[in-house]
Amino acid sequence: MHIGAIEVMWSPFYIPALALLIMALVQLRFGLTLDRVGTREAILKLVTYLAIFFLTQQLFARRSERVWRMVAGAVALYAFVMALFAIIQFFASPGLLYGVIKPRWGGSVFGPYVNHADYAGLMEMLIPLVVAFAISLPQRHPVKPFLLFAVFISLVSVLLSGSRGGLLAFLLELGIFIVVVLFATGRHSGLVVVGLGIAVLAISFSLWLDSGSVSKRWKEMAYAPELALGERNRIAIDSLRMSRDHFAYGVGIGAFEVAYPEYQTVITDSLIDYAHNDYAQLFAETGIMGWVLVPVSIAAFIALSFRRLQSQLNQQIRWLQMGAVVAVCGILIHSLSDFNLHIPANAAWFAACSGLALVSTTSNRKCSPRL
Repeated sequence: MHIGAIEVMWSPFYIPALALLIMALVQLRFGLTLDRVGTREAILKLVTYLAIFFLTQQLFARRSERVWRMVAGAVALYAFVMALFAIIQFFASPGLLYGVIKPRWGGSVFGPYVNHADYAGLMEMLIPLVVAFAISLPQRHPVKPFLLFAVFISLVSVLLSGSRGGLLAFLLELGIFIVVVLFATGRHSGLVVVGLGIAVLAISFSLWLDSGSVSKRWKEMAYAPELALGERNRIAIDSLRMSRDHFAYGVGIGAFEVAYPEYQTVITDSLIDYAHNDYAQLFAETGIMGWVLVPVSIAAFIALSFRRLQSQLNQQIRWLQMGAVVAVCGILIHSLSDFNLHIPANAAWFAACSGLALVSTTSNRKCSPRL
C-alpha cells in the first residue's frame, strides 16, 4: 500500500497576508473598527484572496511546462475574447453593460465593468502573461501570430477605454519588458522592436477608431491636469489625514466609506466609497501596520522577482512567471490613482498573478525564447 505525503509550499508573503487578516480580526473582535459590517465583509474577501494565492502556489509548484502553457493559452484566449467583446460593446451600445443594462449609479462602462479603469486594471494583468507566452515560444511557432494579435487587440481595448491610469501602467509594463529582454537576453533586441511596433500600431488604430471621447480625456489631462486629477488627489490627501488621526490601528479594514465623511473636502452629491488610491485607503484603514507592511512587501516582491534574471530566464516557465511579475507591477502602479484592488474580480486576478510570480517551481526543462 502506498501512502502519499502532502507537501505544502511555503512563501514568505504568507506573513504579511496573515498579519493583515489577524489585524482585521482584532479590529472586529475588540470594536476598533468604525464599520463592523464592512470589516466582516473585508475579512471574507481577504480569506478568499489568501486562499487563491495559496492554492495557486500549491497547484503550480510542481506542474510541468505543458500545464503552464495550457494555462497561458487559456489566459490569451480569455484576454482576446474579453477585449473583442469590450470593443464591440463600446461601439454598438456605449454606456450599456452587455448591450442592455444601464447602471443606475452612473459610471463609465467598458466591457463587463461599470468603471473603465477597472477594465484597464484587468487587462493590465492579462496582457503581460500573453506577452511573456509569446516571448517564450520559438520564432516560427504556429501559435505565436495569434498571441501577438491578441496582445494588439487587448491594447486597443485599453486605449479605447480611456483609462489614463491604465495607459500609464501599460507603459510601465512595456518598459519593464524592454529592460528585462535587453538585460536578461541581450541578443534579442528584435523582441523590443516587435513590441514597440505593436504598441505604436495599437495606438494608431485606436486613434483611428476613436470618435473623440478618448482623445478629449487626454486633452483634459494635458491642458488641465488639476481638473482631471483634482478630486482624486484631494480624496487621497483626506485619507492620509484620516490615517494620521487613527495611526495606531486605523479606522478598520473595510470601514473607509463610513469614516470618510468626517474628513471629506471634496464637494459632491455622490457617496465616496473608495479613496481612488489603494495605498492611502489601506493606510487609513490599518494605521501603522499598513505603513509598515506595504513598503516592506513591495520591496521584498521586487527583490525576489528580479534576482538572477540572466540565469533564470532560460526556461519557458520562468518567462511566464516574469509575465505575472510584470502584471503585478502594473496593477501596483495603477493603484496609485484607482481602486482596482477593491474590485473582487481584479483582486482575485491579482492574488493569482502574485502566486504565479512567487511560486518556486521544480521544472528543469529548458526553452530558449527566440524571435
